Amino acid sequence: MAINNDASPHIRDKHAPLSELAARALRRYGDGAAETVDGETMNLMLDLANEIIEEVRQHPYFDASTTELDYYQHITDSRPISDLIIIHGLVYRYSVQQASDKQALFLPLYYQLMNRVLWDLKNGNKVIEFKVVDGGSNPRNKPSPTTTATA
Repeated sequence: MAINNDASPHIRDKHAPLSELAARALRRYGDGAAETVDGETMNLMLDLANEIIEEVRQHPYFDASTTELDYYQHITDSRPISDLIIIHGLVYRYSVQQASDKQALFLPLYYQLMNRVLWDLKNGNKVIEFKVVDGGSNPRNKPSPTTTATA
């Protein structure tokens, strides 16, 4: 059973539209009232959200073979990615755009959340196993040649 990563189930069945995610990000950022945002700020959020989409596409835990992730074209669009990744990414990227000291707080929160969510989607909650597939580079890991005794 898939985990519901929707932060706004009262708005849509799957994922919230970017306008809702942007309003949540602005509320978390805490600089003004999110309800009074103008169109230029929403256009900025659209650009920032597409940067987040590109970052998720390049993430090693993201499986592009199972999820098609297109750019946002309008603020009413939604995408098949965790709403929380988009919200945290928007807060971080908005703080960078504002040259705010808050970015030092939001950067690790964003990357930790993105890594956790994408890891869970890729591997679930199972034990991490490390496997050496090439024999390793340390000589002690390579089998020693056997010597035969002659009698």
